[in-house]
Amino acid sequence: MKDLKKKNNIESQESEYSYNRMTSKPKDIFFEDEELVEKKNLRKKRKVALIVLAVLIIGSLIVELGYKLTDKDSVNIHIEIRCDKVVENLSALKDPTLIGYMPQSGIALKKLKYIGKKDNTALEVIEKVCKSNSIEIVTTSNGVSKIGYLTNGDCGKDSLWKFTVNGKVFEGEPEEYVIQPGDDIIWTFSLENGRDLKGDK
Repeated sequence: MKDLKKKNNIESQESEYSYNRMTSKPKDIFFEDEELVEKKNLRKKRKVALIVLAVLIIGSLIVELGYKLTDKDSVNIHIEIRCDKVVENLSALKDPTLIGYMPQSGIALKKLKYIGKKDNTALEVIEKVCKSNSIEIVTTSNGVSKIGYLTNGDCGKDSLWKFTVNGKVFEGEPEEYVIQPGDDIIWTFSLENGRDLKGDK
């Protein structure tokens, strides 16, 4: 009888040991694995963050380099649009209703800085400037026929849009002139086919 009790106690202890081994050990292993996975995920996130940061830095350097490269091809000029000859001779307007649209200062667009490309022409520049400032412009095969409210011929047969470069009237067509660094270009509505613009600055 005593031997049977001892045997039962031994079996009970063995079964308890087996139960603890089966329940606790896998549990410990499970939590260790979870921590390990969490650490691995954290490392992955850090690597991804570093990669993204590196890509952003490289991207910004490329963009900056691109701007520096394009700066070499850029041309800085000044441009202005005037109708002062008309304002000084309002009676020359064929259509009197246009008088109300003429600025008293005679300046349709104040002098501004324009950054273009080396191969830009005077025609391309005036088109872009007018578009960006919501000024109507009409061009033909002969150049510019209208800017704002003034159309070639509005003040007689010799009245038209002409432009000067650094104070000198350009006699050719605007698409023939390629802008140069430091140019001062003024578009003016001339009443005498450009003769009244000589010496204007």
